[in-house]
Amino acid sequence: MSNNTYAPFIGSGRIWARKAGTNDAMIEIGNCSKVEIQVKDKKIDLQDFTKAGGGKYAQIVRIDSAMISLNVHDLTDRNIRMGIFGSDSIIANGTVTDEVVRCYKGALAPIKHLSPVITSVKSSDGLTTYAADTDYQAHAGGLLITSDSTIPDATDVKVTYTYAGHSKIEAMTNASIILQMRFVGVNEADGKSVMVDIHRAQLSATKALSLISDKFAELALDAEILKDPAKTGDGISQFFVLQMG
Repeated sequence: MSNNTYAPFIGSGRIWARKAGTNDAMIEIGNCSKVEIQVKDKKIDLQDFTKAGGGKYAQIVRIDSAMISLNVHDLTDRNIRMGIFGSDSIIANGTVTDEVVRCYKGALAPIKHLSPVITSVKSSDGLTTYAADTDYQAHAGGLLITSDSTIPDATDVKVTYTYAGHSKIEAMTNASIILQMRFVGVNEADGKSVMVDIHRAQLSATKALSLISDKFAELALDAEILKDPAKTGDGISQFFVLQMG
């Protein structure tokens, strides 16, 4: 234990996580502008009833909860999935033949896959082929039907297209997960290393997933630090451990 009283701190570093209780690979979460542990206490007071005027007779202070908060700037599939309690998958490139799509003039006709490359758009009976840029415009989300399109309003067409491989995240399909986390960084004020191990932290849903903004998006993730009963022994924390150089 150092007796040095000079200890300013400004940190930077990297954080990894995996599902608690597993030997899965620890995957880096990515660039975080905030990694913060918050500890809240709970006070139990006993008032002094022995004399007029009252006051505190006794007090007990206990730890009520501990949280870790992250502001994540790498919106990877994994990070988004964790923040919206979802499941993710990789969609291989492919071809779709005669997907049935309902069309309305001046509106978007949504197609199942992202950024389709349209091969043909035909009437439901297959007898009429509609013209690109005249009857419709290709769009990353489907077909934009022109206002003067020869496609009859509120009718179905058959669309054939190809699409590139892409990721897909289904939101709110899983329960919150409990993570084991490790932060490794440096105190830029003195160049010394710091490491924090969090044994079990249960994620809350992200507060926001920004889709349009005038600045780089961030994913705000909070997790409550839970007791790990597997950690035992005198002076051994069942919550988290901090090591500093």
